[in-house]
Amino acid sequence: MQIEKVGILLPHLHNNQLGYEVTKQLNDLKTTHPHIDSIVFTEEDCPQTIMAKFAIMNVSEAYDQKGLMIATTPSTAAKLIYCWGADKKVFYNYDCYWLRGQRTNYEYLMNLYLNNEFDLIVRSESHKLLLENNFTAKVKTVVENFNIKEMLELYSTEEALNV
Repeated sequence: MQIEKVGILLPHLHNNQLGYEVTKQLNDLKTTHPHIDSIVFTEEDCPQTIMAKFAIMNVSEAYDQKGLMIATTPSTAAKLIYCWGADKKVFYNYDCYWLRGQRTNYEYLMNLYLNNEFDLIVRSESHKLLLENNFTAKVKTVVENFNIKEMLELYSTEEALNV
């Protein structure tokens, strides 16, 4: 089964590495796979640094969306849990923000990293080790730099969507 729709949940598309990677990857995806409908759902509106070739909506529109839905932060992963329309849910842990002094409750993070509502994918082997050792999280795989094509390949079979 081919994936026809992918939704990405982000805090915003402002000047940061995550926003840049997602925009770059989805713009490239639109060029190489024009049949895939890509939508970014943001928690806050802000100006974009790169022209987007995909739809951008408020995160409140994400809950009934079909297809592959990918959260990118703990905040968006908490919202992804309630996206009842998604065919498959993924928490792509792009960064471990809480290591840089941002106050975050350990229990809150643990409940997200151990949640069975979505697959956990990380950006690097060091993130994988960190989450497995500190939260006993089950990381499905490592996908570097938000490689959307690699994630689509991972979930492009019916068996992968139903697991």
